Amino acid sequence: MGPHSSIKGAAVAAVLALFAFAAFPAFSGMKMAMPTAQGFAVAKEVYSSDRLFLVKVISIPKPIPFEKYFGVQFAIYDGHNPKRLLRDAKVTLFAGMRHGLKHGFAHGMESSPKLSENGGVFTVKGMYFHMMGPWTLKATVRADGKKDVAYLRLPCCGK
Repeated sequence: MGPHSSIKGAAVAAVLALFAFAAFPAFSGMKMAMPTAQGFAVAKEVYSSDRLFLVKVISIPKPIPFEKYFGVQFAIYDGHNPKRLLRDAKVTLFAGMRHGLKHGFAHGMESSPKLSENGGVFTVKGMYFHMMGPWTLKATVRADGKKDVAYLRLPCCGK
């Protein structure tokens, strides 16, 4: 090795590091366009995995806003008798993006929404989508001694 080989090696490493750094927008400060979820609409209702419960969406903004807080209202019905509102249902929520995962989530929201219930109608306040693309709202429902999970896909976003 000659006296200049270490300088050349350092120069090559610096150039590669520069390209790698620029390839990751979060590190480089660059803003890249995120994918949109324009290929589907929010379902008005969705059954839980085992069809024990039916989640009916009462209100949701159209379009869902990007990087702004919003709310959602829904009610839980008996999956075998879709006209029977389950006033005693208990619900826990998680919203996240799957990024191609069949099970689980790649990440959740950066906000902590608040869930309240009044007469069988659930209101979620403080939803905040910080990335464009398809989001999934996972509702774990407990009622009548049963437990099941419903998934509601939400497209993000409009301005």
